[in-house]
Amino acid sequence: MSIHNVLLPLLLLFIIIELPCIRCNPKNVKDINGESLLKDVTTTKCTLYMGESTIPNAGLGIFSAIDIPKDSKIGTGDLVIPLFDKKFSTLLGSYSWNGKDQCSHNEAELVDNLCPGVQAIVNGHTALMNVWAGHVDNDACGLHRSIDPGVGAFSYYHNLLSYATAPILAGMELFADYGDHWFSAKVRGGKFDKVPLSYDYEEADTLLAKFDGFMKDEGDDIDDEAMDTFWMFYRKKVPTNKRVSSLLPEDIKNMRDAAEIGSAKFHTPTSIRSPEWLESKGLCMDNLKEGISNIPQAGRGAFATRFLPKGSFVAPMPLMHECKVDAFLSGGKTQVLLNYCFGHKSSTITLCPYGPLASLINHNKVKANVEIRWSTSTKLYSDEWLHMNKEELCNMGHSSLLFDVVAIKDIQQGEEVYFNYGQEWDDAWAQHIKNWIQPPDAKEYKSASMLNKEDMIRTIDEQKDNPYPDNVLLECFFKAPEEWEEINDAYYQNYSGYESYLDLHNCQILKREHPTYDTTIVLYTASVYYQPDNGEHYNVTVRNIPRNAIKFSDASYTSDMYLDNAFRHKIMIPDDIFPSGWKNLD
Repeated sequence: MSIHNVLLPLLLLFIIIELPCIRCNPKNVKDINGESLLKDVTTTKCTLYMGESTIPNAGLGIFSAIDIPKDSKIGTGDLVIPLFDKKFSTLLGSYSWNGKDQCSHNEAELVDNLCPGVQAIVNGHTALMNVWAGHVDNDACGLHRSIDPGVGAFSYYHNLLSYATAPILAGMELFADYGDHWFSAKVRGGKFDKVPLSYDYEEADTLLAKFDGFMKDEGDDIDDEAMDTFWMFYRKKVPTNKRVSSLLPEDIKNMRDAAEIGSAKFHTPTSIRSPEWLESKGLCMDNLKEGISNIPQAGRGAFATRFLPKGSFVAPMPLMHECKVDAFLSGGKTQVLLNYCFGHKSSTITLCPYGPLASLINHNKVKANVEIRWSTSTKLYSDEWLHMNKEELCNMGHSSLLFDVVAIKDIQQGEEVYFNYGQEWDDAWAQHIKNWIQPPDAKEYKSASMLNKEDMIRTIDEQKDNPYPDNVLLECFFKAPEEWEEINDAYYQNYSGYESYLDLHNCQILKREHPTYDTTIVLYTASVYYQPDNGEHYNVTVRNIPRNAIKFSDASYTSDMYLDNAFRHKIMIPDDIFPSGWKNLD
């Protein structure tokens, strides 16, 4: 067979190749009434570990110790801490999510969220995504600004649940969908320009499948040397960019393996860790769960999920260092994040943890049952950083500090976990309690979380006589259809569920009624303000909306975290473990 006869089908392959660019969206896990269809996974052993990522130079990663079916919950819920009107150019910016991802977007003009736990540690992979974050709760733990000095001192956003978007095998690393834009954003300074994006993997898999099919059809008539030559030509000339070329193996044997398992899995062959590796080199992430704290005014706390003997490891607390003195100030207000971070009276350095639920460990000087120590349980952090001076530490552009939370007493399953925040914090809280007074109009205040507990939503006409307070907004879930129902230049749709908080839009309730098939159900018709990414907006009349697809949100700058007298203070690091080189204050 001549070389020309072989090149003809090869060129035909080049012409007919289709390169789909399909963005993988999370499955709609709500039924028509908005009820969750997701399953739960529970177990008595450690199910989640933090360890070195299988992605080279990616730092920490998260691994499941058990098989997790698709659509099942992963671990326990994360805390969500809103960051308002501040685009952090430091590490905090790298670990934060867009406000709408966790439904805090109305808190301010600009909102990002830090989500200590799974969503802060999980790495992004544009082709191996197997986890996404769904539901989040928002409440004040029963506190009210008219009587409680603890209001605004902790984040009300909590129980952020993560779910498997694909079956996860025991030992497998978890990967989130950062979005292609995260890797290509200008603020990354070109650092990830060579990282393949989701459509690069799709193109590579299409090319592999085409050539593999060509080999099966024509392989008997072409010798190995000629096939190698065709493959080298193919992988250099056909891909649309160098990122795709990098995903295509250099030799034929590896090409066949990549075609069989996919380019993403081919390039991450060690993405599954053994049980022995997890137990010896990983750190357990699910020794704690959230609950209402036993300490008055503290809000939520951390509770042991299993018996933790004295001296045992309780939780990892990876840390981000922040060196700017005004980093936590915005518009004259101090971010609530400060209350979750560590500091020292002799230094301007602030350390903010992003480990799972350790941020919920409250202060109790008398009943403290854990303490923080510089990690000795792993090689995942750089202990040489403890010998740097302040300037050297502040010049480090990545995170590599880690506290171990260690039990100093036996801790029973279900017992609340406490450590000592230090005398300076204790004195500041006592002074806050002594001087606290309720803010103006506090008795009449109703938050969005209070209104979300009400069964019935008032229509526009009913609100003329009985309006909702100005400090709340009403939003409805609405997923745009592929085809619109248009009548006399007006748009109409039936409610069809939703996928994420990105489907939440401002709305007004027009009508409330019972469907003829069940008079115990209440459905709503609403005018929904829908604005897609292209900037145009539509007022869509959406029918048959269930109550749980309508929610109140706090209007910007009105929630408790903006109160002038909300408590703010760092957690104090003990003198005996704070590096002397970091001290820059008298």
